[in-house]
Amino acid sequence: MEGRTRCILIALFLMVWLSGCAGTAYRYSVPSYTQPLEQGSVLRQISLDPSLEKKILALNSERVTDRDVREVLSRAPAPRIVNIHGGIYRSIWPWSPFQTS
Repeated sequence: MEGRTRCILIALFLMVWLSGCAGTAYRYSVPSYTQPLEQGSVLRQISLDPSLEKKILALNSERVTDRDVREVLSRAPAPRIVNIHGGIYRSIWPWSPFQTS
């Protein structure tokens, strides 16, 4: 039984190790940031319902509630906010969070 378990473990190790070598073919594409943008071109691509737009503009940015996010912002192409806070103890000073609360 011990020999069979060892073979299974070796096979699993090889499968995991060799799966790290798998990849996809790289395809170069021209970056979109190399082409000049006209002012307002991004906003023209977004079409919002007028009532939704009024609700978004009526939000108080200092007091956005969970309900506002669920009912209003989730229906719009709103940016996703990520709170980054961290650091490596004793080698790098702790980072300051981006949020203000």
